[in-house]
Amino acid sequence: MSKISSSKAIVNDLEGAQQEPLEPNTIIIDSPALRKGFTSVPNYILSNPAVSFGARLTYSLLLSYAWRQDSCFPGQGKLSAELGVNKRSVVRYLQELEDLGFIKAKRRGLGQTNVYHILDVDPDKIFNQARSDNTSSPEVTPVSHQVVTPVSPHNKEQEDSEKNNNTGGETATEVVTSLRRVGVGEKASRRLISHYSSTRILTKIDYLNYLNETKPEEIQDPAAWVRRAIEDDYAPPAGYKPKAEREAKVVAREQRKRETDQAIEAQEQQSRPAQSWHEWIIEHQKLTDSLIDTSQKLREALRQTLPETTYNTWAKQLMVVELSDETALVAVPSQAARASLIEHRELFDTALTDLLGYQIVTSLEVVKQPLEQ
Repeated sequence: MSKISSSKAIVNDLEGAQQEPLEPNTIIIDSPALRKGFTSVPNYILSNPAVSFGARLTYSLLLSYAWRQDSCFPGQGKLSAELGVNKRSVVRYLQELEDLGFIKAKRRGLGQTNVYHILDVDPDKIFNQARSDNTSSPEVTPVSHQVVTPVSPHNKEQEDSEKNNNTGGETATEVVTSLRRVGVGEKASRRLISHYSSTRILTKIDYLNYLNETKPEEIQDPAAWVRRAIEDDYAPPAGYKPKAEREAKVVAREQRKRETDQAIEAQEQQSRPAQSWHEWIIEHQKLTDSLIDTSQKLREALRQTLPETTYNTWAKQLMVVELSDETALVAVPSQAARASLIEHRELFDTALTDLLGYQIVTSLEVVKQPLEQ
């Protein structure tokens, strides 16, 4: 990183130049705001999805101090005032930048200020790593620019409470697994669980799950969204219900659907005509088309040979339910039907023998239709 002249030096040169006669086409800065200088922010910070918004702004502010020559180095109080956040957030942003490899802190001992090196990086490698795992640290080499920031004590008791408030009983591994499942990288996951409670992390992940369920097109980068939600403590999305309540609602909806379907089915059964024994035996015995056809031909043959009353009363619904090379099992609906037809069994044998072309011995069996049918 080459050394850049300070904005103050640039302003002094401009002011001196304005006191001399101007050459044609000289550019004059009339804006007092522009004379205050500006800070260039590298694109690998400005548009890097792996860096939180607060960390990007903190890095920009550190750069603005690094380029100044005649001003004191900012403390955390000054940084927090200029960023518009509390000191704890400043500490978090500085730690994030250090974790990601953009700055390096050199600690000089108790009560003394830290020296922060703004590190040299490979932009192409950063963007490639941010695409595959938005937390990997680039290889770094220290350069000469440094910002000295005093380490002021923060509320360690509150931070420890935030870290250890694992009211859900989840282990660090389980929380990391949940973060990885939504795309957060290993290193960023470890950093998050070192700063925030498992309850907070899992709650924000559930916010993401809720949005994916209700507005699947809204979140384009789930990993980046959930990191911001955890770090900036997002409020619940509009209409949000906790996971347990959403699941209970689904279960209740499915139960209502089952009850509705059962009521419709019961109503259809009540309005459906009673199933005849002939229909029932076909369904119950799972009769093939061949057996059904043989049964129909047998009944036609018996209609020609049995007394009309006997046929209409007892033989009209008989069905051949089993058939082999030598025997045929004929089902009838009642004991009375069997008793009336058994004396005509020779007619059954003759009719089936003629139909099939080989000798058949017939047996009659009563198969009663259940009452609930």
